[in-house]
Amino acid sequence: MTDKALKKILTMTVMKEFPEIEHIIIIGDDLEYRDVKEYKVFLGVSIANFPKIYRQQIRDRVNYYSKFVLDSTTEKISILFYNLDDA
Repeated sequence: MTDKALKKILTMTVMKEFPEIEHIIIIGDDLEYRDVKEYKVFLGVSIANFPKIYRQQIRDRVNYYSKFVLDSTTEKISILFYNLDDA
């Protein structure tokens, strides 16, 4: 459920702020032996838009908005960029 909420908030905020991001994929791990659940946030950007984006600024915004959805003691995120042209 959290992955859906995370995708919704990032779609409504980060994709509006940074139109170069064209697609977001959220993958959560469900490993029972870990105390912290990790979500991988994949941000799809076409190769033509890669030079136009400031990756650290985008990471900061994704981290900021994810705090509204995630429990900081039991959940964390990893942010990765991928080339939409290869997908």
